[in-house]
Amino acid sequence: NFAELKEWEERNSSMLQKKGIAQSPTYIAELKIDGLKIVLTYQDGILVRGATRGDGEVGEDITENVKTIRSIPLVLPEKISITVIGEAWIKKEDLVSLNKEREKEGLPLYANTRNLAAGTLRQLDTRIVSSRNLQLFAYDIEGGVYISQKEELSVLSSYGFLVNKDHQVCSSLHEVQDFYDIWTNKRDKEVYGIDGLVVKINERSLWDDLGYTAKSPRGGIAYKFPAEEAATKLLAITCQVGRTGAVTPVAELEPVLLAGSRVRRATLHNQEEIERLDVRVGDTVSLRKAGDVIPEIFDVFKELRPKEAKKF
Repeated sequence: NFAELKEWEERNSSMLQKKGIAQSPTYIAELKIDGLKIVLTYQDGILVRGATRGDGEVGEDITENVKTIRSIPLVLPEKISITVIGEAWIKKEDLVSLNKEREKEGLPLYANTRNLAAGTLRQLDTRIVSSRNLQLFAYDIEGGVYISQKEELSVLSSYGFLVNKDHQVCSSLHEVQDFYDIWTNKRDKEVYGIDGLVVKINERSLWDDLGYTAKSPRGGIAYKFPAEEAATKLLAITCQVGRTGAVTPVAELEPVLLAGSRVRRATLHNQEEIERLDVRVGDTVSLRKAGDVIPEIFDVFKELRPKEAKKF
């Protein structure tokens, strides 16, 4: 929330003051794409390796698969050696289309675009990867010297990378909040999943002065959107049988608008989840799409339970 964002700013300000740096930072707010972070290595301007982030030190080699992504240049316009960081993503409509096919075949569904992007990049068959229309937004360069994050994004664009145009340089956190409020209301209109903003100190020198914690740079922070929720009535619980015989319970719902789409069904995962929630036909339930495309029931309004409600 905004109070936590202010605390982050105050911690950074205090650290800079201790180092004798009086300069106040500006910020750049970028959309936090719901995808998979990948690392691209170029030597003399030629793509030589693509890898997943992994644990931050060791990732999976996915070089041949990333070469099928059309928004990743195989050769740069300059013979330079750099590492480019980006987020691989896939369109929401492609997820829906693929899940319909998998449902017909009795295969498990991908829960969200992030899982689909990750699963696709780990495929052994590059033809499958190529057919799924993956994209990549590049947002960071290691191995270059730049004045600001804004300049870095411009350089990436000039090298032929796809850079998300929806970013904004802000003079204060209040401007960041304005940008956040705008995207909280319009995030569902984009073709890709967005689960918040990444707020970064724009000045590269201040970013370097702040350094890193054990896990992440102090000059950047994720500012997540609140999970979208809605309430509706559970009309029935049906069973979906997969190709392997696995049975998945599905909630049939009174239609409700959630995260930009009308929801009529939601996964209940398994019998254990039904018992944990103590959900019954006739109950009023809470749904959410916390960055996910497939809605799920996460709570039950037991005080509204009708007398005739029975356990499943």
